[in-house]
This record gives sequence, C-alpha cells and structure tokens, in this order.
Amino acid sequence: MTQQHPQEGPRSASHVYVLRVWHDGDAALPGWRATLREDTQGDARHFASIDDCLEYLYGVLLRS
Repeated sequence: MTQQHPQEGPRSASHVYVLRVWHDGDAALPGWRATLREDTQGDARHFASIDDCLEYLYGVLLRS
C-alpha cells in the first residue's frame, strides 16, 4: 500500500527547484534577479526579474 500526502492525488506531479534571488544594484538596470535550477543538478535558468521567474514557474505548473 502506497502512502500519499493528503493534498496529493495519484496523478499529481512534483517539482523540486533551487531558487537564488539577489538584488543587483550595480547593473545598468538595477533590480532583483533570479536563478532557478531544477533539482540540484539541472540546468540553471536566469531571469532578469522576479516577475519573469514567477511567470516561468506558473507556466510549468499549468503544464503539469
């Protein structure tokens, strides 16, 4: 018998990401930057804004 988390169904997807966020005040366009890596060994995706990062994650969740 397989145990499931109460919020997970038999078809739910799971994603693990490492998110790094920092403020880049020295750039030509200062602002918050982000790097997102799937798992701990996946390719890194770089984002020029937090909004871009969240938009990407939202798209991943919609496709799951």
